[in-house]
Amino acid sequence: MKKVIIGGILALCGTIGITVLCAVSAAVPISCWVTPPGRILCTILENGTAVPLLGFCILLAAGMVVLGTEYFKNDV
Repeated sequence: MKKVIIGGILALCGTIGITVLCAVSAAVPISCWVTPPGRILCTILENGTAVPLLGFCILLAAGMVVLGTEYFKNDV
């Protein structure tokens, strides 16, 4: 049960962090960008928030892995 709570908190923190960074970059976009990455990704890269975004993605992935392993664990 503890692992489920830990996984849920990790996933929730990662989701909130990703949402906040995307909302901030959408609220203050850059004026010039290249087409393949897109405007929001160029804003994230130019503002230097790519490392925190990667950290939040790792938190989300770690939380989902913990939740997935606990879901598929065979407890009798």
